[in-house]
Amino acid sequence: MTVEQFETTLGIEAPWHVRAVSFDTATDKVTIFIDFTDGSQFPHPQFEGVYPVYDTTTRRCGHLDSSGHKCILEVQIPRVELPDGSVRMVEPAWSASWCRSTLSWDDLLADDLHCLCPPDQRKAA
Repeated sequence: MTVEQFETTLGIEAPWHVRAVSFDTATDKVTIFIDFTDGSQFPHPQFEGVYPVYDTTTRRCGHLDSSGHKCILEVQIPRVELPDGSVRMVEPAWSASWCRSTLSWDDLLADDLHCLCPPDQRKAA
């Protein structure tokens, strides 16, 4: 599965992107690292306009378990400094889908993860 397929399946759009995908065969865990493009600016619902990133925090969320593989999203979440001087976290527009399972994800992921495993570590389908 390509980075673009992960982005499409998760509903991620610019300035967000999948930076990397890691598969740990010892724990049957897939970690999808999501980041945003350097220099991005973000809106905040309490103020009009867009604001530069002040700093970031990392949020980890269990997304799906598929074909015996645990899936974790590790997302760099920006905080922006607002006109009133406060610093607030920005929720990605696609974040509502973080922790839910979809049939299309399961269909796409199962075969691709099976192929990533060394043959002697593959689970029976």
